[in-house]
Amino acid sequence: MGLISKFGKSTGLVSQTRANKLDAATVMASPKGAITPDNPGDWTVMSVPIPAKAQQFNHQEASALVGGASKMKAQKESTKVSYKAIRDMSRAATEANLDHNVTKRVVAAGTMQSLAANAETATLLNELRPVYAKVQTKLQYAFASAEGEISAIG
Repeated sequence: MGLISKFGKSTGLVSQTRANKLDAATVMASPKGAITPDNPGDWTVMSVPIPAKAQQFNHQEASALVGGASKMKAQKESTKVSYKAIRDMSRAATEANLDHNVTKRVVAAGTMQSLAANAETATLLNELRPVYAKVQTKLQYAFASAEGEISAIG
């Protein structure tokens, strides 16, 4: 029988029948709004209005289009910088999550090693209890015998 099973049955530290939070739905739960196969996000493409057919433009239409193009050019660089920042934040969050999970694994394994060491020590100490009792009984007997002999002398 494995060490974890022994702990589960004897101490209640780990139970094979108790509900836990290790099921796939819990472990694989994504944060709200995360991009996943079930939530791929919107499939949008930025585009500009295209005339349905060839046409001529008047001065006012041309000015509006030039103004729109200038605005999009100006926003292009800040959009690029913004998306790079989002990618950088995502990478940093991912790295923090990875570090956190490595730490959880190390702590969980260390805790189990400590508990196993405690159990080994407790097992040994329990095995020594009868030996201590025998030694104590012998000592009490020797003490009583000595007291009896001393009383007989005096």
